[in-house]
Amino acid sequence: MHVVNLSEKTVYSDKSLTKKIVYRDKDVLAFVLNFKPGQVLPTHNHPGMVTILQVLKGKGKFTLDNETKELGTSQILICQGKEMLSLINDGDEELSLYVTLTPGPTDERYADEV
Repeated sequence: MHVVNLSEKTVYSDKSLTKKIVYRDKDVLAFVLNFKPGQVLPTHNHPGMVTILQVLKGKGKFTLDNETKELGTSQILICQGKEMLSLINDGDEELSLYVTLTPGPTDERYADEV
């Protein structure tokens, strides 16, 4: 059994978003992304993987292949490998996401904390 307190992974920085690893093996990478107001996640994708993002706290504007939606607490966005994803915390409160990538990425950089 592996128990993780997500509140310990909810850490914000004035400099940039933060990424705190929750779990990693060959099948999955799970982490928490944290954004202060105005911080962004640049446009990118995860080829060959499914990305699931659950909003834990706050709200933000998510863009997936040029379609933008505002998502808030308890909402989930599912991205397929080639879809291009970006987001901005355009509100006035902090935003935290629980993210899973599956299968787990082979590139070690994905598992780096920020």
